[in-house]
Amino acid sequence: MLEEEHGAMGADGLAGSAPERGGGWAEAALEPVRWVRMLCRELGATFVAGVVLVYGLNQGFAGSFFRVASDYYWKDVQRVQPATVQFLSIFFHVPWVLKPLWGVMTDVFPVRGYRRRPYFVFSGMLGMFSTAILASVGLSVTSAVVCFVGISTAVAIADVTIDACIAKNSIDKPALAPDMQSLCAFSSSLGALIGYATSGMFVHHLGAQGALGVMALPPTMLVFLGFYIYELKMYQHNMKEKVLNKVTVAVKGMVQTIKYPVVWKPSLYMFLSLALSISTHEGQFYWYTNKEPPNPGFSQ
Repeated sequence: MLEEEHGAMGADGLAGSAPERGGGWAEAALEPVRWVRMLCRELGATFVAGVVLVYGLNQGFAGSFFRVASDYYWKDVQRVQPATVQFLSIFFHVPWVLKPLWGVMTDVFPVRGYRRRPYFVFSGMLGMFSTAILASVGLSVTSAVVCFVGISTAVAIADVTIDACIAKNSIDKPALAPDMQSLCAFSSSLGALIGYATSGMFVHHLGAQGALGVMALPPTMLVFLGFYIYELKMYQHNMKEKVLNKVTVAVKGMVQTIKYPVVWKPSLYMFLSLALSISTHEGQFYWYTNKEPPNPGFSQ
């Protein structure tokens, strides 16, 4: 009898704990949703959407998709050698080197009273037209490089603009700064994963040049973001004098900041590590996608 009672009590205990265990899993699954809703409530839904679009779609997805499709474009469409592609990639990185310039522009050159929205629209239009031309027209190597630089410039300007929004919100609500960084990293990682997972399929079915047409979607979304993201309009008089004053202050601030050892030392290290590192990506790509033996012929 005692054993039966203990067995019944054990069964009842297991039956009672099952819903709790299931409820725990449900709570854990809903926690990210609550987190995103909290960010939307505290920071604004359009800001959260902007971070997801820029970091997730424009950088994560488009960046990984662009890396695969552009490699096949230079190899199969333009038919240039790996050394040439490696040299041309220098121009693709120039817009990212000019990020301080884009940052100063978004801070001190407002357009019709807005400092962020017009630059989202401009970057979206630039990326959209550059991608459309690249995907639909047979271009020379020089013209293709110009279009690639246009795409890279569009991504860099959008990145600087959303970073300015993140910096402002981090100052206004410092407690949420780690959450914003987590949202950026998660969006970028998820977008990159989707981009790498789907780029090969698009290149296979549409070809290298046709697959680049998919790249027009992220900048198109940036245009819509520029019209809908929340931003207070500025009303200023004597705009020219204030712009010149702001440019002077911004340049002096940058010069003063770079003088601090905690700034210039890691900056110098990152610059040297990137500038002096040897990349054989293009050579390896041509090797493992070439169909002629003794190459692996992974593209067959």
